[in-house]
Amino acid sequence: LEKVFLKFLNKNWNFYYKKMNFPSINEVEGIVKLIKKTKPELIIAAGGGAVIDLAKVSNNLYRVKNRKKII
Repeated sequence: LEKVFLKFLNKNWNFYYKKMNFPSINEVEGIVKLIKKTKPELIIAAGGGAVIDLAKVSNNLYRVKNRKKII
């Protein structure tokens, strides 16, 4: 466990704070842009259901080319 922690200690960290009570399409797009820009190795969602849902949806949608048509 210590080796795993030390590996991530030397990485760049980015944080995204949920802005609304309920997830919105605009918020998903903002997170997708952040994911594309930073190309994270790991995404951690801390909070309730909406936070976790935003992380999961954004992580899956950032690979999709025509997101607007799907959503």
